[in-house]
Amino acid sequence: MSGTIKLALLLFLLLAVLPLSAQSNQDIWIFIPEVRGVGASEDDNAFLHTMLTGETEAWDFSLTHFRRGADFILAGSVGADEENPGTYIFHLLLRGARSGETLAEDHLLYLSVNDTLELAPELISNILGLDLHELKTDDDWRNYWLYLGAQLFWAPRVYYGASASSHIANFGGGISAEFHFLEFLAFETGIHGASDWIVFSETAGDEYMDPLLEIPLALRYVFKPAARNFMLGPYAGVHANISLYRVTMPPPFAWMAGFRFGARAGPGIFFADARFSMDIGKSGLSPKPDPYSRPYQRFMTSVSIGYKVGFMSGRQTLREHLGMPWFQKTPEEEVVSDENEI
Repeated sequence: MSGTIKLALLLFLLLAVLPLSAQSNQDIWIFIPEVRGVGASEDDNAFLHTMLTGETEAWDFSLTHFRRGADFILAGSVGADEENPGTYIFHLLLRGARSGETLAEDHLLYLSVNDTLELAPELISNILGLDLHELKTDDDWRNYWLYLGAQLFWAPRVYYGASASSHIANFGGGISAEFHFLEFLAFETGIHGASDWIVFSETAGDEYMDPLLEIPLALRYVFKPAARNFMLGPYAGVHANISLYRVTMPPPFAWMAGFRFGARAGPGIFFADARFSMDIGKSGLSPKPDPYSRPYQRFMTSVSIGYKVGFMSGRQTLREHLGMPWFQKTPEEEVVSDENEI
C-alpha cells in the first residue's frame, strides 16, 4: 500500500472519528421525573425509574435533578393493558424541556417488571438514539439563577407644588441584581443614582437641586418567547428614596411599574427598559423651618439601556451552587415538584 493511500485512509478515519468525539452526550442534560401510574406492584415505579436513570447514564448523558436545568425530559408511565389481563404497559416519551413538544415516544409490554431489563435497552435506544444535539435548544443564557447588570438612563421628572415644573435633562446610572427564583418570576434590586431639580415658584432663587439614590424592589414576570434570542416582561414594585444632600425631603418610597426587553448579545444580555413611578406621599424642602410647609408631588419616568450577565447555571440547584442544604429542596422534593409541571 502506497504512502499516499495510507495518508488518505488516515485522513478518512480522522474525519469520521472527530465529529463523533465532538458530539459528546455529556453536554446534553436530561431530567427524569418519577415514573407515574400503577404497575404490577408498588415497587414497579421505583424500579423503572432506577432502570431509566442507569440506561440514560450508560448513554453518557448528563442528568439534572429538576426540569429547569434540563434540555430534555424523559418521562415514563406505567399502567395495566386492558386488552391483555395481567399484562402491563410501560410508556416512555421524550419532550423538549423548553418547548414541551413531544419528540419521540414508544412503549413495551411486560408481565413482571424484571422483564423490562431485557426489553428496555431497545426501547430506550429508540428514544435516545435520536440526534439530540440537533434537537437541543441553545437556551442556557436565559436560565441562570442570578443576573448582575449595569445601566444608563434618561429620567425626566415633573413636579407639582405652588406651580408645575420639570427636570427634563436628567441622566443617571446604576447597577442591578436579578434573582430568578422561578423560571417565570424574578426579584430585582439594585442602586440607581439620579437627581431632583425643582423650581418651586417663579420667585428668583426658589429652586432646589439634590442628588438622590433609588433602591428598587421589584417583582418581574419573565417571558421567554419561542424566538430564543429574546427575554422580556413587565415588572412592578417600589423603590426607596434616599436624599444625599438633604436639600429635598422625598417620601421613603415610590411605587413603580415598567417593562424590560432583553436580547442576547455576546456572553450576556443587552436590555432596554421603560418605567414610570410616583411617590407614595408628598415631598418637602428641608431648608425651610417646616420641611413639609411647601409640599409637592413627584412624577418620574425612566428610559434606560444596559447590559447584564448571568451567574449560577439553572442546570444545578441553589444548594449545589451555594453548599447550603437548608436553603433548597432535596432532589427528591425537586423531582416531585417538577413532575407536576410536565
